[in-house]
Parts: sequence; C-alpha cells; structure tokens
Amino acid sequence: MGTLVGHIVPSVFFVLVGFWHLVCAFCNYVRQGREYTSKAWHAMGWFPYGLKHIELYLMLVLIPFAIFYELGVSTSFRPLVDSMIPLNRVASFEHTTTLFMLWLFAVIVLFSDTTAFLPLPAEASFLFAGLAFALEWISLAHEAARNSGLESQCNLLLAYISGLCAASAGLSPSL
Repeated sequence: MGTLVGHIVPSVFFVLVGFWHLVCAFCNYVRQGREYTSKAWHAMGWFPYGLKHIELYLMLVLIPFAIFYELGVSTSFRPLVDSMIPLNRVASFEHTTTLFMLWLFAVIVLFSDTTAFLPLPAEASFLFAGLAFALEWISLAHEAARNSGLESQCNLLLAYISGLCAASAGLSPSL
C-alpha cells in the first residue's frame, strides 16, 4: 500500500476533475436541452484559443510525473529483486499502464482537436477513456484478489466504480 500523500494528492486532483466534468455536463445539458451530446472532455470556452485545452495540457504535463512517481519513487528503484518482480512492483506497473492510457487519451484528443492530420469523431475519445477505466478495473480487481481485509474491500469497491466508469464511457456515445 502507498503513502497517505501518494493517495491524497491524486484523489484531490481526480475529485476536482470529476467535479469540473459534472458542472460542465450539467451546464451543457441546461443550455442545449434535447440536442445535448456527452463529451469525454470539456474545453474552457472563456480562455483564449490556445488555453481552451488546458485540461488536456495539464494531463500531458502531470501524468508523466505520476508515472515517474509510480515506477520510481513509490517503491525502490530496483525493479527486480532476486531475479523476480516483487508484488508491489506489479501493482505499480498495472497503475502505470492506466496512467499511460490516460496520457495517450490526452495526446490523441488534443492532436485530433487542434490539427487536421488526425480527424477523429468525438466518440473516439470515449474509446480511450473507457480503455483506461477498464485497465484500472482489472488492476484494482487483481489487487483486491491478492490482498485481504479492509484494503481488499476498498480495492474491490474502487474496482466496481472503475468498471462502472468503463461501461458508462463505452455506452456514452450511443446515448
């Protein structure tokens, strides 16, 4: 299990991003009514053109720091111990794949939205978000099966939430 700061800081960040998405989705629904379509990310319209993608820029900058923390700082820099990968490193690798998928989501959506080289429909962003949540679901379910007690129950609850997010991201374009 990680440190308290290692859990609190990402949690606060994700709660703020989730609150931002909730407010934006509600405002867009109120403004658009029956023509409302869901979005995987929300541009900040009151910023100038270059900064309207600030959410994606923040993801591009902050996720590599989270990957570095997950692979290097949260555990030792020794990936192999006695020619084997320790179990705590397996969880770090699993979380790193989720973080990398979220970073890839930001890169592809930003590239698709700002250039004409990769014209993707808006629904394609839900695919990458759904894959990231599905990877986290697998990772948390694996941790819940590996651990016991309160930590296992917390991981199982988080796995259910991640699975629900993956399913809702997969269903969002069709709604």
